[in-house]
Amino acid sequence: MRTLACSITVNGVSRKISLRKKAKEKKYLVVMKGEVLEYTFDKDNILSQSAGPAITEAGLSEHIEWMIRNYFGPEPSAQ
Repeated sequence: MRTLACSITVNGVSRKISLRKKAKEKKYLVVMKGEVLEYTFDKDNILSQSAGPAITEAGLSEHIEWMIRNYFGPEPSAQ
């Protein structure tokens, strides 16, 4: 499992986030404020949240999606 931990600032609020890619699966885990969110790429290379509480803060979900795409990239089968 690959892991990336970072601090980001969205709307003036600093957040500590941990991103993990599950080995041999098309799943990405985001741990933020003790809550675990799960993201997956579908067959059309669209990233969507599949589990966990919805993110209500403007800009945060877009930043998380950008980080997953740039640090882990889409699954090779989706390209």
